[in-house]
Amino acid sequence: MNFGSWLYLSYTVLSSPLEVLFTFLIFILGTNLGATPFQLMIMASLKPITSLFSFYASALLHNNSHRIRQYLFAITFVGCLPCFFFPFIDNVWYYIASYALFMVTMRAAYPAWVEILKTRLDLPSMSRVVSKGSSIYFGIMIFLPPLAAYWIDMNPNIWRWLYASAALLKLSSVIMISCIKIDVSVSETEKSNVNFYSLFVEPLSKGWQLLKSKPYFAHYLMLFCIGGVGLIGTQSILPIFFKQNLNLSYTELAMAFSFCKGIAFIATAPFWAKFLDRKSIYLLNCVVNVFTCLFFGMLLASNYGVYWLYPAYLFYGSMKAGSELSWNMSGVMFSGKDESCIYSSMNLALVGFRGLICPCLGYLLFSFTNVNVVFVCALAVSFLGILYGLWIENHYRSEHSLSSLAY
Repeated sequence: MNFGSWLYLSYTVLSSPLEVLFTFLIFILGTNLGATPFQLMIMASLKPITSLFSFYASALLHNNSHRIRQYLFAITFVGCLPCFFFPFIDNVWYYIASYALFMVTMRAAYPAWVEILKTRLDLPSMSRVVSKGSSIYFGIMIFLPPLAAYWIDMNPNIWRWLYASAALLKLSSVIMISCIKIDVSVSETEKSNVNFYSLFVEPLSKGWQLLKSKPYFAHYLMLFCIGGVGLIGTQSILPIFFKQNLNLSYTELAMAFSFCKGIAFIATAPFWAKFLDRKSIYLLNCVVNVFTCLFFGMLLASNYGVYWLYPAYLFYGSMKAGSELSWNMSGVMFSGKDESCIYSSMNLALVGFRGLICPCLGYLLFSFTNVNVVFVCALAVSFLGILYGLWIENHYRSEHSLSSLAY
């Protein structure tokens, strides 16, 4: 195995437990700390919104790949630090702020690792490594949340120490980061000054120019954005649905949310990697949106029997496997021989803008209707994403303008 691949996979093993636990935090706050629906809406909004801050953080790497190691050191430490105070603090807003900070640093690491892998692997090999990394994460998701949920059901306060322990494990990943080797001879020619313009103005200016000059990449971003509108818009509603409509225990929730999702992710990840080798990234996102529609259909069916929740999260896990591969590989696929950081960062920016709007719209719609109406609307938007993706696929196939890139 390539040394860069080994570093990436080792980093993933050490980092994933804390990331998995943070996906469960919204349910803990809603049940154990009595978070209000408004606070849950804020927290659900934060994951995509923090992508905007990650976009600006990753701007430090634009033409500055020599800083990758120091950059990863800093964001790893900053993301872990608040977790060490979890055993001593009860304030819901502190946990929301900690969640936001962790999500910023987690997303901000993405362009750095993409660039590290790109300089060491060809496209098919990188696709397989990224898929393995995602499978490791979801493998941990299969076992950790059900185990943690069982402990929390037995001892409601043990979750605080679980987060602190997982943060300590993630902090040990600095050992992997310290092994990253940078080609100094190339990096010296790439250095650029860091100032207000380079951090806040230049990234948006470069991003806008990129979208104008690469319409096929702009179409991809829009397709990816539409595909996630329903999922992001319902995140603040799901804890309410699980608690009030389905009355789930932590163990029941973990079995659906983590175990079924993880099993489906690992089982379908190789399929998605092979699919991307043979088909376009647009068609991949179309199929991902089909699974999103099935997920919302099963959620609606769970009103008539909680057992429908398990196939719902099997579809969710399958969808997530394809979405993660698309998210991680798009920057490399569209950048070609150019540096991929700006492409990867534009993913973060658009997800952030989506996060500013969709959770608020979902919460607003829920306030005037009910959770099932929100699910139906989310399903409808996902179906529109399928139609849009098919249109893009047909458009660029007929033009043959992406024969060397997307097919």
